[in-house]
Amino acid sequence: MGYLLQSTVLPQLAGVFPDVLIILVVAAGYTRGQMAGMMTGLFSGLLLDCNVGSIVGLYAAFYLLIGYLIGFSNKVYDRDDYIMPIVFIGLSEFVYNNLYYVINFLLRGRLDYGYYLGRIMLPRTIYTLAVGIVLYKFYHSIHHFLLRLEQKEE
Repeated sequence: MGYLLQSTVLPQLAGVFPDVLIILVVAAGYTRGQMAGMMTGLFSGLLLDCNVGSIVGLYAAFYLLIGYLIGFSNKVYDRDDYIMPIVFIGLSEFVYNNLYYVINFLLRGRLDYGYYLGRIMLPRTIYTLAVGIVLYKFYHSIHHFLLRLEQKEE
């Protein structure tokens, strides 16, 4: 569902597309831990690699790394905290864009980082943060609903 939002509806709103899959990876890593973040990142990245990737495994590696790193924050997870996940979404998007720049542009001799930062990175990060505020709240409520169902079954 996240990929469908990312690729169809949301690009029409602002011209750039928010990274809904980063939001999903951060939410899974923050609430469920490293393994959930890594698996969500791996499968989200493979989905992108199969559909839009020019280098197979690049998105999977980026998203897996982000899921792994965000998974460390699960140890300080507070279910009422909405600030830290949003900060992590912004940082993850910025790190992802920088990694993408290094692999796809810098190594090919395109050195105009300022242009890439101003025209692609910052608008995409801001748009991802705006969408992340809404989607993280939605993910958070689903997560706690499923936790309550698990507790009732026991």
